[in-house]
Amino acid sequence: MSTTTETNQAAWLMSKQERPFKVDKAPQPAPEGRSIVIRNHAVAMNPVDFGIQTLGILWTTFPCILGSDVAGEIIALGPEVTRFKLGDRITGCVEDGGFQLYPSIHESVACILPSHLSYAQGCVLPLAICTAAVSIFHPRNLGLAPPKVVGEVERKGSVVLAWGASSSVGACGVQMLKAAGYEVAATAGGHNEAFCREIGVDYFFDYRSEDIVDQIVTALKDKPFAGVFAAIFMGDVLPKCTDIASQLGKDAASRVVATVLPESMPYKEPVQEGVRIAYYVWVNWLPAALEKGQMKCKPDPEVVGQGLESIQLAVDTIGAGVSAKKIVVELP
Repeated sequence: MSTTTETNQAAWLMSKQERPFKVDKAPQPAPEGRSIVIRNHAVAMNPVDFGIQTLGILWTTFPCILGSDVAGEIIALGPEVTRFKLGDRITGCVEDGGFQLYPSIHESVACILPSHLSYAQGCVLPLAICTAAVSIFHPRNLGLAPPKVVGEVERKGSVVLAWGASSSVGACGVQMLKAAGYEVAATAGGHNEAFCREIGVDYFFDYRSEDIVDQIVTALKDKPFAGVFAAIFMGDVLPKCTDIASQLGKDAASRVVATVLPESMPYKEPVQEGVRIAYYVWVNWLPAALEKGQMKCKPDPEVVGQGLESIQLAVDTIGAGVSAKKIVVELP
């Protein structure tokens, strides 16, 4: 069932590390099973998009369409879709290419976008939510209790350290941790402290401090500790996180550093004895959380262009480094 006659177009990565993306025709997805097809109105960039194009990591099959974070209007439904209808405004995580006008999304990683949120706001969330949720709630990782909607949140009495709270993954993780009832200690640059407080951080630490590990251990040593969520992994982040988990964790469950490292890029440095590095939300929690403002679309979007022709600029922008913002291209 479909409502469009427009031709699909995409920003193609034609070969490994090729620049720029080539805007050209793309196959029109046909919804199957529980998939939905949307008219894409906004797409957000992620560091992995820059890494695939510029560094040549992860991807081996070309030509391909990159991009994961989209927001738009449903124009076609698979026969097994039960949660949505034609015309719904949604945000979702695309597995096979978001840099196109008509991406296909599995309904399990899509969510109604409330009318008070723009497409540009909505598209900042999807991949960050998926990444943070797996790191924090999956039994193989931190395995913490899932988030609850406003009015049902039960305080756990323990604290989680979120390293890199001003990143998109970190911001989503902090908000989900708060919705799950945990206190959150977080690191970010000092200039982003107000941002971190806005999303619910209880204890803030400037990651640039030379004695950052001692500061965190001293502040949290008397509190029940539930583990570390490392939302970034550059530089010396993981050695510091494993050190903190070793000192604050009281058992195997709390001596865990949940990282966003892909399994194809394992952390090979030695870690302290007993420390483990580990590798519901979309349906049961996120729709109500967005509607009630419990989950904020953070970091805020920065729209750098209109149309697929602006994708290259957007990927270059995130590759140059951003702080407490999400780079977005609108697709009118």
